[in-house]
Amino acid sequence: MLHTWPRPAGKAGHLASAGLAAILALSGCQTVTTSTTGAMSQATPAAKPAELKTGFSDALDCMDNLFIEHGVRNILVTAQDIPDQTQSLAAGTKDMLISAVSNMSERSNAVRFVAFGSDIADIMDLHGSHGKSSSFVTPDFFMRGSISQLDEAVSKASTGASVSTPVFNLSAAGDQITSMISVDLNVGCVKNLQIVPGLTSSNSIAVINRAGTTEAGGILNAQSLSPISINVNLGVDHNEGKAQAVRTLIQLAVIELMGRLSGVPYRSCLLPGDKSNLAAETMSRPKNLPCDVPREPPRIAAPVAAKSTANPAAQPSPPAQTAAVAATPPAASSEPSAGGEGWSLTTDAGADPTVAAGDTATLLVSADSPLYLTCFYRQADQSVLKIFPNRFSQQRQVSSDGEFAIPSPEMPFQFRFDAAGQSEEFRCFASDQDLSGQLPDEIVDNDLVPIDVGDLDSLSALFAQASGGTAQEQSVTVSIQ
Repeated sequence: MLHTWPRPAGKAGHLASAGLAAILALSGCQTVTTSTTGAMSQATPAAKPAELKTGFSDALDCMDNLFIEHGVRNILVTAQDIPDQTQSLAAGTKDMLISAVSNMSERSNAVRFVAFGSDIADIMDLHGSHGKSSSFVTPDFFMRGSISQLDEAVSKASTGASVSTPVFNLSAAGDQITSMISVDLNVGCVKNLQIVPGLTSSNSIAVINRAGTTEAGGILNAQSLSPISINVNLGVDHNEGKAQAVRTLIQLAVIELMGRLSGVPYRSCLLPGDKSNLAAETMSRPKNLPCDVPREPPRIAAPVAAKSTANPAAQPSPPAQTAAVAATPPAASSEPSAGGEGWSLTTDAGADPTVAAGDTATLLVSADSPLYLTCFYRQADQSVLKIFPNRFSQQRQVSSDGEFAIPSPEMPFQFRFDAAGQSEEFRCFASDQDLSGQLPDEIVDNDLVPIDVGDLDSLSALFAQASGGTAQEQSVTVSIQ
């Protein structure tokens, strides 16, 4: 409370009035003489722009390193707008999410955001007219969510004290108000629009506003006939930014969701000093994932292969024709077809090579004439992946112009053989016609992920039936020491 003392009228009062008039006159002169240049200088912030940092900026860099360490790449995601359901916070939440995804993939290129939506109609027009617009790849996952909750002033604390005497007074008071903001984000499959159970992030953060005031007053020359009273008031407010709190929650959500989706030990980035249970955490990827995981073929790195074995992604049931053909013995081609005549399959380590654990190899195909090629990779855990055609090279026909490599330079993955004492196999099928229309969707639509087609011999039966017995096949077996 502000304490004042009455000021006697008379000469002192007239002097105070004259002083006030002089101050007002000087103030008016200053207003009149202010120049445009001075106004511009005054409007320019004195502080220099600074890089935007939150408590999770270092964690995003840590995730980038984890993705590199575990060989995680090419997770394609998009996002719906992230609205403020509380209608109280104005923040560019979707742009915050895109920035977080970009920051966590700066070196690893692990998570790539696909811009899509009604808010980029002009960019879509440009994309349609671009000469290479056919290279667009549909994202595998989408994120959706909102600023779901704002509880204002959930707690309020006030303190104050004052001292008053006939000569001086002193008082101080402070308030602290705490509000809660929550953000919910989930991951769903673009393929079937299902939200993935377990791939969710729900976090809240406390935003604290503090205010403090201090007042002091006293009397000068209290014994004189004209005492002068002086009062001083000092107030300080400290308000934490609600929009910055939302950015922090968005970054945390992206770390949690992409960490769980890829299966990397993301908690080591959130809690750098806590190394307990990291081995168990690598198994935290949700089971029965209702869509295909867009990771590179396992064997990029040993941890990725381990996770893939422990928690294989659930695949849809094979079509009826797949089961029927799988029971049919593979049909041998008595005569090579014209389109598949004169082609060979090997690796840069040789035909049926023996490699050391941790080594990599490239599959090499040579053809005397153009042919349609489909290749598969059987891992040590018996899972089968289609490796060509793939999302990076959707051509189906291979020319006779030199050796064709899988992976080629535009395919950002590699085959690494980590299962010591085991063997793995590549098998390719060649035909003079495109067989995609006669093959099950399970084979045509999926690549670089385990597919539910039985074993390689079942694939031989499928291609024999699809081609009328004219498809040729060749295999390469890799023995791992």
